[in-house]
Amino acid sequence: GFPQKSGFMQDYDWQNYDGVLTDYSCHSNLLDFYINAGLALHYTLSCGIGFSLDWQFQTRKFIAQGGYKAYPLDESQPNWEYGENERVVEYTPKSHLVGLGVFYTARLLPTLELRAIATYIPFIHTVAQDYHVWGRTFIDIMTGYVGYRGQLMLSHLFSEKARLSLSLYYEHIPVLKGENFMREEYQSSFYKTSALGGASWKDFSVTLSYRHEFF
Repeated sequence: GFPQKSGFMQDYDWQNYDGVLTDYSCHSNLLDFYINAGLALHYTLSCGIGFSLDWQFQTRKFIAQGGYKAYPLDESQPNWEYGENERVVEYTPKSHLVGLGVFYTARLLPTLELRAIATYIPFIHTVAQDYHVWGRTFIDIMTGYVGYRGQLMLSHLFSEKARLSLSLYYEHIPVLKGENFMREEYQSSFYKTSALGGASWKDFSVTLSYRHEFF
């Protein structure tokens, strides 16, 4: 994906590792890049129903700009405001996902095809780097065992090997948990903290694509 504005980013920090929120910040969010690649095996029955086994690699980079930082527990410190385009946080998760799917393909017209895909994701492994420009970097190494994905694809067939497709895509990973590591700017290596790394996401997208098979 190309760089584009993408809502806002909220950052919650528990600096004392005692479960009490210490810092909060809110910023404009920029999606710097997005990559989704993978492999899939399909088996289709004569009735149009099929089954799939797939692996996906996903990575993206979010950049938080501008906004403000607040100190909820210490009112003696004023909120800190950042410049409009000032970089504050860079968040880059890299994920491997394994999916088991079932799909149905229907030929609506001689040149129009509809495919619906439902996928259960029994394994997700994510390494996420959380870089703060004031000098601290966190890495969360997390694993999860429940996720869901759905896709609806409408395709115009120019031939059996060429098609133009409009797709609706939704993915939900409810919870990932794992270990947290940290490094200060002046340190050469990361060390494990007592904090728990965690993440979840919901991803919805609309895509227009062209596919051509050469073999």
